[in-house]
Amino acid sequence: MSESHSNMIPVFVKSEYTYGERLVDSSWTFEQFSKKMELVTGIPYQFQNISIKQPGNEAAVAGTPFKDGTLASVNICEDCCIYIADGRPDDEKLNLNEQVDRYEMPDEEYERRGNTLLEWKRRNMLGRFSNDATKANVVSVSDDTAPTVSVGEECFVKISSGEVLRGKVAFIGEVPVVQPGIWVGVDLVTADGKNNGTVRGMKLFETKPNHGILVRSGAVRAIATNEEEL
Repeated sequence: MSESHSNMIPVFVKSEYTYGERLVDSSWTFEQFSKKMELVTGIPYQFQNISIKQPGNEAAVAGTPFKDGTLASVNICEDCCIYIADGRPDDEKLNLNEQVDRYEMPDEEYERRGNTLLEWKRRNMLGRFSNDATKANVVSVSDDTAPTVSVGEECFVKISSGEVLRGKVAFIGEVPVVQPGIWVGVDLVTADGKNNGTVRGMKLFETKPNHGILVRSGAVRAIATNEEEL
């Protein structure tokens, strides 16, 4: 039976032996899913204990194995994490300490391939390739003229809503994954930002979640000495 593209969902699959992003069909039964994941995890499907963690619900992991129903019946959604535990006796499990050669595909080669999850997400404008993802990470305010601030300086940032936020300049430069020109990355004092210093998969600077923002240089100005107490 062919798989409907509308049913395909990108999820993370994690086991004792592997971790990665996979495309799954929400119409699959758990038996179908387990048999497919046997090739990925190396765990025989009849010994797989499956549990699911929904995104944004870090503490809640369903702990009971799923025997009946489809992936859709347990509300599988984009970016959820499916854990597959190995239920075999310890002496039958894989020994990851064995000295065997393992092949790891270089990122550049993976980017060039046309039959990968990355390419599927690019074609369908999902994840970091979606327009919403760009909007969620970047606030394009004002022009991209040469910045008047330096990395490490305390600053004020005026965002598109007109609100002024306070932070510290953490990055200045071009960002190939967004529009051309000079951008300024700011580590905000408050959690009013759009990212954690990563924009569309590109790490620009380190900060806490929702404390990072990327703006045009015209939206940023250094805090003067007489403004320090404001």
